[in-house]
Amino acid sequence: MTREEETWEEETWEEETWEAETREDDKVNKTNVKTGLAILLMSCMIGVLAACGGNSNSNNLKADTGGASGGSTASQTASEKAHDPVEIRVGVPEWAGEAENVEAVVSVFQEKYPYVTVNVEKMVGDPHAKVLAQAAANELPDVFWLPDTSVREFEDLGILAPLDEYFAPNGVDVNDVYPSMLDLGKVNNETYMVPRDYAHVVTLVNTTLLKNEGLPLPSNDWDWETFMDYAKKLTKKDASGTTTQWAVNSNIHWWAVWTPFALGHGGKLLDAENRKLTIASDPLVGEGLRDLWDLSKDGYALDPNGQYPEDMFLAGKVAFYFAVKSVASQINDVAAAKGFEWDVVPFPQLPAVHAVGGGTSGYSISSKSDHKEEAGAFVSMFLTADGQKAFNSAGNSVPVLKSMESDETWRNSPVEGKNVEAYTIAPEADILPILSSELPVALINEANAGYEDAMNKYLLGKLSLVDALQEWEDRINKEWK
Repeated sequence: MTREEETWEEETWEEETWEAETREDDKVNKTNVKTGLAILLMSCMIGVLAACGGNSNSNNLKADTGGASGGSTASQTASEKAHDPVEIRVGVPEWAGEAENVEAVVSVFQEKYPYVTVNVEKMVGDPHAKVLAQAAANELPDVFWLPDTSVREFEDLGILAPLDEYFAPNGVDVNDVYPSMLDLGKVNNETYMVPRDYAHVVTLVNTTLLKNEGLPLPSNDWDWETFMDYAKKLTKKDASGTTTQWAVNSNIHWWAVWTPFALGHGGKLLDAENRKLTIASDPLVGEGLRDLWDLSKDGYALDPNGQYPEDMFLAGKVAFYFAVKSVASQINDVAAAKGFEWDVVPFPQLPAVHAVGGGTSGYSISSKSDHKEEAGAFVSMFLTADGQKAFNSAGNSVPVLKSMESDETWRNSPVEGKNVEAYTIAPEADILPILSSELPVALINEANAGYEDAMNKYLLGKLSLVDALQEWEDRINKEWK
């Protein structure tokens, strides 16, 4: 997940109602028979058609809403049949690199499906709002990008088509996909988004700042106690007590950071059976969030309400940064220009529970697509080795397939010699966004806003930790029926 993608999680969006409709392909191939020997010619034609199976719709292989695609079988892929030419549209976000990466997947896809023309379209502006607007106008591409945080909302609105039926016929081994990333695209155990990469949170490190303090790169099994020992040595303050060098950019707003901390002492965020948050009721949640929030309160981490002239990690003023691999290329370029060295280690193990957040984005199929079979084959390509090698050719992300953990396609990018094991270590510790996975869709934005308010009121001294969490809990529980 890139920094631009993370912003979709932090904003409240206006929901628009949109009902999915089903179109059935009713094209019929018609044969015109000219006069003269008509009876004889028609008899011959009937004989030929009978020998070929007599299916006048054999070239129209578009799947209907239920997934029964023109008489195809589960073992017969789209590339193995006779086809009329088909065009599908693929919507991608406009930021740098995404269109190029998807075009690389298109090239591999068209080697197997030459009859399909894939038109890649940039979704100008906010992709979330763009999807809602296009859906309302019945103009959605067949395939389109979305972040994991939009899956439940879009499925609830009827915008997305289920995808599981397309995997096996197109050579996908779902057991080879990192489970946490696949689960981010599911609703009620049915897949609606194919993840395009594996993005679990790591710690990017300015090793020059560590060397200045005589500190080695932390080990891959470092824990919270070690992190705090480093943080105290790496944080610098002037005579007035103002921090001038920070231990960490904690990425405090992102669920993939704060949720692991909330669980880190063994706390429980909610009781789904009884439909209530337990953020305040379970004191262990507060202990975990205090660990995170006090980093900023005590000056070890950047102030989420602070005003800074530039990205302070890129400026060489921050030692650690909780992020994902997609930012490594930019860090490498800036570090070379600014004269500092960098590396990467895993997210530190928290006191009681080893929990690591993560996120992804990927591609879905419009429920109104007239070409679901071809669209299904295309999104399935992201879950194959060929598709992943193509998409990751720029090296900015980690393949979503476990079998590619050692693949050099990504390990030596953006530069060789880094501790790349950090990007894939301990996938069993990966967690899902609990609130957005378990709460009713209508309450997700309210719950995220509740986190922001609780954090800010605590950091600004407006409420105690206990009162801030209680206000957040009450805010949701009065609506969760």
